[in-house]
Amino acid sequence: MDLYDVIILGAGPAGLSAAIYLARAQYRVLVIEKGILGGQITITSEVVNYPGVLKTDGKELTHEMYLQAESFGAEFLKGEIVNVDLASDKKRIDLKDGRSHSAILTQLLSMILNKRDSRDRSKNEKQSKKDFGDGIITLDMQKHPLYNITL
Repeated sequence: MDLYDVIILGAGPAGLSAAIYLARAQYRVLVIEKGILGGQITITSEVVNYPGVLKTDGKELTHEMYLQAESFGAEFLKGEIVNVDLASDKKRIDLKDGRSHSAILTQLLSMILNKRDSRDRSKNEKQSKKDFGDGIITLDMQKHPLYNITL
């Protein structure tokens, strides 16, 4: 049984995006997909609303995402999940064919959208600085492309 930092269930656009960012941040990542790599978007003949992409199709978009995640070291596995055990520190995923994979949850990563806009922050700079350390993490991938977050 291999041990990963993160196991992503599903290789649709969201799972592939997570794999790209986590693998680039040097986490050991496994993506498990039971169906088609890329998910339902692969049957879409025209994608025109994906950020940074003027026009493509779903299959090409997710293929490129897969290649990018793989280039950063993400691993991919085809299999049907029959059990997810999240009770202990070592999380276990059991597949229909009898294989198991585990991940140790080193961080709980969540996106927190700060609803205050920049005008509000500039009006109350002191409060903004006070709130900044209260579980809100920001990361500018352009300025710090290999920045490692530790909590």
